[in-house]
Amino acid sequence: MTGSWATPAPTEVKRPGWDEYFMLLAEQAAKRGTCSRLQVGAVVVQNNRVVGTGYNGAPQNIPHCEHYEDAPCEISVHAEVNALLYARFDEGAWGPTKMYCTHMPCFECSKLILNTPITIVYYREWYGRNAGHDLLSTGGVHIVRVP
Repeated sequence: MTGSWATPAPTEVKRPGWDEYFMLLAEQAAKRGTCSRLQVGAVVVQNNRVVGTGYNGAPQNIPHCEHYEDAPCEISVHAEVNALLYARFDEGAWGPTKMYCTHMPCFECSKLILNTPITIVYYREWYGRNAGHDLLSTGGVHIVRVP
């Protein structure tokens, strides 16, 4: 019998780092958002495992509101809130609990984040109106803006 049974050397596969990967997931979640003004996504992570995802939109069985100019949405549940509502936190998980958001959480969402085990928030875009940056920082949450 002839032939080589040697396994060929594996080719190096470029894959995203954890932070990049989770931010990509948040961006994909945002695409499900029903808000016509701004689509936002959020992912909650413990021990490099997704424990919750969310996007902004009207509550279940409620039509989304119409937007006029740059008026804020009156009915949308924010992505961060939806991610927290559906998160399954593991009390015994080692390592920090993180949230990846397409936009800086607002003041109201930041208050809720402070009442969870989340210690780091990564975000890509600034949310100028009512941003919760200072509140999160004061509450001991590390904030990282990613490009």
